[in-house]
Amino acid sequence: MKTYTVDGLTGSAAQVVADLHKASRAPAVNDRTWMQQTADRAHLMNGSVIRADTAEHFLDDLVEANLLNTVMEK
Repeated sequence: MKTYTVDGLTGSAAQVVADLHKASRAPAVNDRTWMQQTADRAHLMNGSVIRADTAEHFLDDLVEANLLNTVMEK
């Protein structure tokens, strides 16, 4: 299992996504919906294509698009 560290949050991709969602100013009914809505906003902001099918893809794509500061895999 991968462990991610993103902006001081550490855990599995699903845990980090859940924590990011909780800290978000754009709440959604669940993490999957939040990931899709965030991906849609990222596309509108700068044309980034962010996959929201898994938490791992979501975090990896956000890093690739320079929308997250750090993701480290342990």
